[in-house]
Amino acid sequence: GMIPDLGLIAYAAAEGTALDRDLAGSGVARTGARMSQVARALAGLSDLPVSPTRRLDRSDLLRRAAAAQRMIDLLDPVAGNIAVRLVAGLHALNVTVRHSPIHADMKLEHAFLSGPRTTLIDIESLSMGDPDYDLAALQARLEMATLAGGITGDEADAATSALHPFTGPHYPWFLTCARLQCAKYF
Repeated sequence: GMIPDLGLIAYAAAEGTALDRDLAGSGVARTGARMSQVARALAGLSDLPVSPTRRLDRSDLLRRAAAAQRMIDLLDPVAGNIAVRLVAGLHALNVTVRHSPIHADMKLEHAFLSGPRTTLIDIESLSMGDPDYDLAALQARLEMATLAGGITGDEADAATSALHPFTGPHYPWFLTCARLQCAKYF
C-alpha cells in the first residue's frame, strides 16, 4: 500500500495533519481552502499514468449500495424503507462511469496536509473508477463529521462548496452511493 514517489504512503509515515483533525474548528475560510487542496490532489491522482487492476464500475457501486441498504434495513426498518427507495432510484438512472485511477476508499483521515503538500494514504483500494466517487465519499464523510460534532455545519458547507468545482455531471448519483455507505454506520 505504499508508493512513496507518488506521495501515497502508510498512515504512520504521513507528514502533516489528517484532514479530519485539520478541519475541526478551523473556520469556514480555511476549511474550504483545505478541501480544495485535497480535491486538487485527487484530480492529480486521476491523471496518474497507472492502471490499477481493480475496477469500480456502475454494477459494483450498485452492489455496494444494495448491501448498505440491507444493513440499514436490519438495524432500522423505517430507514431501510428509505434506503430501498434510494437504491431503486440509483438503478433507474443510466449513469456512465468514467474510468481513471481513484482512491476508492476516500475518507477524511486518508488525506494528510502539510502546508501545500497533500499525501493520500491507505491506497490498497486503488481502482479504475469515476473520480466523482472519491469526491462524493469526502462529502458524505463531511456530513458524518458534522453529525458527530467534529466540524460545524458552516465548515462542512464551505468544504462541500470547495469540492463542487471538481465534480462531474453525475455527481449526485455517486453522492447517493456514498451516503448509503456512510448511513450504514449510523
